[in-house]
Amino acid sequence: TLEVQDVKNFFPFWEHKEKVQFSQEALAIISNLISNEKSPNIVISGATGTGKTELQKYIIGQIPFFKRLMMIQDTNDTAISLLYPDKDIREIYTNDQVNIEQAIEAGLRQLPDYLAIAEIRGQKEAKGFISALNTGHSGITTIHADDGLDTITRIAELTGMSEEKIGKRINYIFHIKKILKEDGTKLRVINEIIKLDKKTSSNECIYSYDSFTKGNTGTPYQGSKLATYQARKGI
Repeated sequence: TLEVQDVKNFFPFWEHKEKVQFSQEALAIISNLISNEKSPNIVISGATGTGKTELQKYIIGQIPFFKRLMMIQDTNDTAISLLYPDKDIREIYTNDQVNIEQAIEAGLRQLPDYLAIAEIRGQKEAKGFISALNTGHSGITTIHADDGLDTITRIAELTGMSEEKIGKRINYIFHIKKILKEDGTKLRVINEIIKLDKKTSSNECIYSYDSFTKGNTGTPYQGSKLATYQARKGI
């Protein structure tokens, strides 16, 4: 388990009383999928203050040095170029003169392997992100959502697309949440890692914090809550 002092470069704003408990298993899954899969599309979800941006920075750190990343954001919250000065990272900032659509269009002209949008806050970011994935580029972004599968619902609502179509464009969802232990300790943890299968429109929980802490790291929700997008509608 990693705590604040171990990952302070990625989680600088957290107080020591609110520990980061990202299990080694969860971090290994992240590293392996970035290293072994062909540029997967990733959405990080969670409530305000759970550390979505910080996990996004950690994931970007796992991307091979020979791959180019384009970061689009409205403020320099990530300081991503300073964090990884040796990586091929380029940044575009949106403002009154440059909107999100223009930033994405300009970013794609740089031929990135990854397009990262710091946060999906509304329809324009959501539509722009999904549109970029349709061009064959890979993407990483963050969004506010209550749980892993609610992430799909949120993006579907913002884009006007079906959950099934959204699920076919995203490969992984990392959901983070705050938990309060019995002793009063506050933790921020990777709660779920969900793998989406675009061929079958199904999804699988490949990591669950609750199951991990109980010693069961299988797929506890497969066949029930995480069966298919069609079943999701009936939850």
